[in-house]
Amino acid sequence: MSSINPVLWKFYQNLILLRRNSQVLSEGKLVNLKRLSPHVISFERKLGARSLTIKLDFKAREVLLPEKLF
Repeated sequence: MSSINPVLWKFYQNLILLRRNSQVLSEGKLVNLKRLSPHVISFERKLGARSLTIKLDFKAREVLLPEKLF
């Protein structure tokens, strides 16, 4: 079994908690946004008057994650 990067593991745990604790993320309507780059996917979650825009960047490059994310 390979070792798990503890910073990445904590990052994923925080993302899961964020979704569980956000009504907009867990229950909101998903709206895909126009794709402006082959490496970036953008979408919006809407629930009533509230909305969140999420952008995911899939470029093949190393990204350093901070120790504390939330």
